Amino acid sequence: MNNKPATKKAIPTWRVLLVVLIFIGPILMAIWMYSTRENYDFNTSNYGELLQPLIPAATLALQDENAKPVEIINADGIWHLVYLQQGTCTADCKLNLEKLQTTRRALGRNVNLLKNIAVVPADNLASLQEQPHQTIQLATTNGDTIQHALEKFPAGFLVIDPQGNIVMRYPSDAQGNGILRDVRKLLRVSSHG
Repeated sequence: MNNKPATKKAIPTWRVLLVVLIFIGPILMAIWMYSTRENYDFNTSNYGELLQPLIPAATLALQDENAKPVEIINADGIWHLVYLQQGTCTADCKLNLEKLQTTRRALGRNVNLLKNIAVVPADNLASLQEQPHQTIQLATTNGDTIQHALEKFPAGFLVIDPQGNIVMRYPSDAQGNGILRDVRKLLRVSSHG
């Protein structure tokens, strides 16, 4: 029989380096991408504009028709879809009020997780109260606050989370289906919907 002791073969250096590179390479790539993330345009699937940093909805200082503050923050997980209108309510305004109602109705079983608010100048509040808007709470704010709000958010739609932060905005000509898709996603990921 052969009494030669078994000898260990040395692992080639290139194999060791390959294994190390396979495990460390993705980490190095992630660090590089994170540090240069401003150079990339990451596509998102939302239709509205995500606001970063979040803006407290209290800056809008919303009041109902009796000049009482509108309660935005709640523990029930209710989101708010707010329509900001500048000036008198024209045909476009009425179409956008209909978008508010349709979006809420289209949520189906989650209809109670979204509340609609239309913010109009105080002098237009009376004319809108005459029209039937069953699912829309009418609100106003003082003249300076609404002017400041309209400078920051041109007339259009805002989405407010249950903690009272404005998280998304849409222009006034936004498609209702896009708003609905975003609201559905927000309800789904917020674990309330």
